[in-house]
Amino acid sequence: MTTPASRRLAVPLAVVLVAGAGLAGCGGSDDPAAAGSSSTDAARTTPEATTGPATTITRWPKRTDRDGTANVNVELSAAPAPGSPRPTISPKVAGTWSTHGTTESFTPTATLTPCASYTLKVPARTTGTGQSALGRTRTAHLKVACPGDRAAENALAHLRYLPVRVSGGGTTRLPSSGAVSRKAAAKQLFRPTGRLVARYDDAPKVVSGKRTEALQGAIMAFQHRRGLDVDGYMGPATWRSLLSALTQDQRAQGPYTWVTVHKGGNESLTVHRAGATVLTTVANTGAPGAETPSGSFPIFEHTPASDMSGTNPDGSHYSDPGVPWVSYFHNGDAVHGFERASYGSQQSAGCVELPIATAKKVYGMLDIGDLVIVSS
Repeated sequence: MTTPASRRLAVPLAVVLVAGAGLAGCGGSDDPAAAGSSSTDAARTTPEATTGPATTITRWPKRTDRDGTANVNVELSAAPAPGSPRPTISPKVAGTWSTHGTTESFTPTATLTPCASYTLKVPARTTGTGQSALGRTRTAHLKVACPGDRAAENALAHLRYLPVRVSGGGTTRLPSSGAVSRKAAAKQLFRPTGRLVARYDDAPKVVSGKRTEALQGAIMAFQHRRGLDVDGYMGPATWRSLLSALTQDQRAQGPYTWVTVHKGGNESLTVHRAGATVLTTVANTGAPGAETPSGSFPIFEHTPASDMSGTNPDGSHYSDPGVPWVSYFHNGDAVHGFERASYGSQQSAGCVELPIATAKKVYGMLDIGDLVIVSS
């Protein structure tokens, strides 16, 4: 006597992160996707299960760090049988699973977190007769991309941490003001559009897609004002904070500020704010043998007083406690106040020295991440 053949759930053929073209999306309300949020299931289609030889996963994609707003698709060798358990993603992410023929598709409500890692599990299926239809649970480890320098530029320009604005960009461009959905903010990070246009003449240069000193300074300024470790690099914590700032339209407070220093005769320092010159003063730069370095440097330490010591160009040692109004920009070189008989010449040990009263004013205009541009 023969018995009816049991229905079999096909084994996953591959798990891929794709842009989701041609698949139904989810336009639900955006959710911060905090810990404890869970995935919800759309109604499962119930096509007739296809029996046939079981297949195995041939290989995972070589590149798994992808757009966090894209769908996560599980490709099956046949349409899943009714009642089959859904795949799972951990840590949990708000979103919806749906079935499209032989594809199980997860659509995030907003986004997977930039730079984060997730585990995707496709559970085994046991039939009512105790026979294993899937065999065993399959697991993939998914890595979401860190969006990159162009995304950081666009986002920081939008939040006014850079002296440029984003022009163009089509439908994915963020509005000029106001909060946006988390999904819209994430799309601008993972799929940056538009071009950068200078807001001020003679401002520090920003080159699209390149790590300039202006970009590094903007990252440092953002990290400082958001209470993050200030290292000038876009790590996971900084990307998460940037996504939150975009969503809530939390822009930089105060105008974009930078300093230019002229050395090599008639030394001077000028403070620029929002493209305007707001202060120019005489200054001392490094004496021969201890020249102040040329270039653009973000301020990395900003303190009302600092003890300084080192070696003069003539080999003698100096020790100056409590130097006031200090903004370090390159190793031990800083803009600060210092009592001298005269100013406007090369006589420091590498720092940019200002009259003390003027240094106090300059100090109040500067902060972490502001650029000091030194030229001859």
